[in-house]
Amino acid sequence: MKKDRVVMVADRKSQESKQLDEMRRGGLQWMGIGVEFAAVVCGCSWVGNWLDKKGGTSPGFLVLFFLFGFVGMIYTMIKRAGGLKWKDDGGSDGSSNNNINNDGNEGGSEGNDGDGGSGGDDNDGPG
Repeated sequence: MKKDRVVMVADRKSQESKQLDEMRRGGLQWMGIGVEFAAVVCGCSWVGNWLDKKGGTSPGFLVLFFLFGFVGMIYTMIKRAGGLKWKDDGGSDGSSNNNINNDGNEGGSEGNDGDGGSGGDDNDGPG
């Protein structure tokens, strides 16, 4: 009985150790991305400043290259995080795919289609 309890405690500590290692690994990964973010934005800003000094266009290139580096790194961070998770409503054009007619009543293609007529197509033209 006592051996079973010792094994259970050891298993629990092993699981906690694995979870802690995963958390550390994830935290270190994101800290590395933060350092990369700062390096890219600073590097792009430095190039923009250098171009401004060469061309006498201060602060045009500095602002342009800063924004280029910033937006590029935001895009990279989103990609590394697994992308944006948009709520999928079933429609590829942003419309909902939930079988509700124009007048708000639920139903399929039969019945009131919102044009005042009896069935037919959904356009309001003649015919």
